[in-house]
Amino acid sequence: MGAFVLVHGSWHGGWCWAEVAPLLEAAGHRVLAPDLRGLGAETIPAAEVTLQTWVDQIGDLLRGQPEPVVLVGHSRAGIVVSEVAEAMPDAVAALVYLCAFLPQDGESLIQLAQSDRQGQILPHVAVDEERGCHTLDQDAARDLLYGQSPVAAAERAVARLRPEPNAPTFTPVRLTEERFGRVPRFYIRCANDRVISPELQDRMAAASPCRRVFTLAADHSPWLSAPGELADLLATIVAREEASTRNRLATAG
Repeated sequence: MGAFVLVHGSWHGGWCWAEVAPLLEAAGHRVLAPDLRGLGAETIPAAEVTLQTWVDQIGDLLRGQPEPVVLVGHSRAGIVVSEVAEAMPDAVAALVYLCAFLPQDGESLIQLAQSDRQGQILPHVAVDEERGCHTLDQDAARDLLYGQSPVAAAERAVARLRPEPNAPTFTPVRLTEERFGRVPRFYIRCANDRVISPELQDRMAAASPCRRVFTLAADHSPWLSAPGELADLLATIVAREEASTRNRLATAG
């Protein structure tokens, strides 16, 4: 069975996977869902966090695993998992972009977000240059992030959001075909996403072709609004990769 490392998006922490992780574990998978530094329970100042901070953190986690992992990035974490795959492609069995930013070489998250004609989140983000972070208006967060989620669960999630470090948002990624390009990629698009529009999700997945694009009838937070469906899709991706590996080995033999 596969080993998953689940990387959360902006303002969140590893807590956001609390409903998905047990479902994957019940199916026999190993699951790790860390707090990225500066978020969740990781309390270093936002101004000290760079994209490389997170890449190094996840890289250290992967080096401690006995086998390559399925690396899942939600939303902003798409830039993180991309850079991790570039740094250590042999440690990543597959990349899964969950309604996530899927950049090309030289692109930054802010460039992609500003190109999203239908995305609705940027007007509700306040940047604090002095503290090196940006926050999301709480009233907007409820509707934009968790529009299809249970009301009580959405309110608990909003209360746990923390300021997001600025630097990773503005940092261009550096990706090559020789390293990042050889890691299998999958995209899970969310058809009712108001943060990263389905149009941008489709554009990114076409520009950096994925082995397969799946669709969930979900909002931007399917780990809360559709945890069962999401867990099933992730398990399907692992099964496909395992079958593909067996076929390659059989052909080689």
